[in-house]
Amino acid sequence: MYNDNIGCIAMLDISGSMQGETVELVKLDAKAFVDKFYDGDQMGVNAFHSKAKWIYPTGVSPHIVTVNVEESGGVETSREKDEARAAIDRIFAGGRTNIASALTLANEMIKTSDAGKKAFFLFSDGYHNEGQNPCEVLGPEPPIYIGALGNWIKEEYFKELKDKNKKSRIYTRPNPYDVEMMFNEIRSGCVEGMLLCNQYSQYRKGTDYLIREFLVPADSSKTQISVVWTNQKYRYISSGFARNCFQALLIDPEGRTTSLKPGIVRDGYCIFNVEHMMPGKWKCLIQYAGLGDDMGGTIGAVSLDCKTKIDITAPGVSERNQPVSFRLQAECEKEILEGLTVSAVIRKPLASAEDALNRLENQIESLKFAELEGGKLDDIDKLNLLYLSQPEKYPEFGHQRQFGAARFSKDGTYEYILEKPEVPGVYEAEFTVEGINQVTGQPFSCVKSESIWIG
Repeated sequence: MYNDNIGCIAMLDISGSMQGETVELVKLDAKAFVDKFYDGDQMGVNAFHSKAKWIYPTGVSPHIVTVNVEESGGVETSREKDEARAAIDRIFAGGRTNIASALTLANEMIKTSDAGKKAFFLFSDGYHNEGQNPCEVLGPEPPIYIGALGNWIKEEYFKELKDKNKKSRIYTRPNPYDVEMMFNEIRSGCVEGMLLCNQYSQYRKGTDYLIREFLVPADSSKTQISVVWTNQKYRYISSGFARNCFQALLIDPEGRTTSLKPGIVRDGYCIFNVEHMMPGKWKCLIQYAGLGDDMGGTIGAVSLDCKTKIDITAPGVSERNQPVSFRLQAECEKEILEGLTVSAVIRKPLASAEDALNRLENQIESLKFAELEGGKLDDIDKLNLLYLSQPEKYPEFGHQRQFGAARFSKDGTYEYILEKPEVPGVYEAEFTVEGINQVTGQPFSCVKSESIWIG
C-alpha cells in the first residue's frame, strides 16, 4: 500500500459540445480512472452542463465516499467503484458549460475528506459560457488537474485556475482518444508517483500484436499497469486465444512470460496492480484476433512509493516570439541525479483560435448543430466540434510535434529552450528521462510533462 490515501473529486463536462464520440470515450476513460483508486482512497464525481449535479454519490450535499477494495483469487472488487462506473455510464451531453457550478459542489464535498492528499480533477472542452467566473470560485487548495479537450481554450481560464496552486496542471488533449493518457498523468501526479510508460497505440485490423516496454525502478513498492482500447465490444481474455478478444501479458526483465493477471477487467480496459515487481525492463505484450477495424488504445504504467522525483520548472504564461525555458531536476533521497538523458517532445498549435475562426467562418455558419438545452454553442465550441468531426479535412488547425534534447546545467538541472514560439495557444512539453539512479545503482526511465500558455 502506498503511503497516503487520496481524496479526488472529478468534474465531468457534459455540455452540448461533448456530444457523440467525445462523451462516449470520456465515459470509458473516466470509468478506467475510477478503477485506478486503491483501498482507502476517497472520491466523488459530478457532471455539469448549464448546472452541475452529483452523479456519485448522489444527493444535495453528499459526503465524499471511501473506496473499499476486496480481493479474491487475484480479482479486485469494490461496491463503490461499481456504483461510480454505473453512474458515469448513464451521463449524456447537452446544454451550455457552467464550470463554476461544478467547482461550487466540489468545494463543499472536499471539506468532508480526511485524505492525506486531496485534488480536484476538471475535464472540459474548456470554454466556460454560463454562470459565475470559475476563477472566483476555485480556492488555493486543493490543486486542480485540468484536462482540456479541444484545440483551443481561453487564456484567462487556463492561467487563473492553474495559478491558484503551484501543483496544479493543465493537460491538453485535443482528441477524445488521448484522454486516457491524460488520466495516467493525473494519476501519477496525484500520488506523486513516477509515470513509467504512457503511449497511444494503434491496434491494426485483423490479428496482430504489439509490445510496449517500461522500466520498473528498484525503489518502487507497487506498480499499476493499465491497458485501454476504445471499442468496448472487444473483450479481455485471460488465457487461450479467440476472435474479438484482447490478451495482455507481462514479461519480466529476464524474458519470462509471467502468470500475472489483471485484478480489474472491464469492457474496454484492464488494470494490473502488482507489488514488488522485479526491477528492470518489463514488457507488456498485447495480442488480439479478428479485429474488424483499426482501433486506438493506450498502455500506461505508474510506479507508486518511488523515491525518485522529477520536478519541472516553467512559466505558466509567456509572450509570443520570446524563448521559453523548461528546467527539469531529478533527485532521490535529496541527492540530485546527474548523467541522465532527457529528450523532449513539444506539442504546439499550428493556428490560433482567432485565425481558425476567421478562416472557417463560412464553414461554421453552414453547419447545422443540434439544438441545445440552455442556449446555443459558442464559436469556439463549434470550431472544436468541426475539427473533431473531420480532423483530416483541417490539418492546419491541429498540432505539430517538435523534438529535441535538454542540456545539463552546472546547477544540476536539465534545460530545454523553446525558441520563439509564434502561434498563441497551449504548448505541452513531454520529457522522457533515462539514466542510472546513483542512489539505488539501478537504471530508470520515466515520462514527465508541463504545459504553458503562449499569449
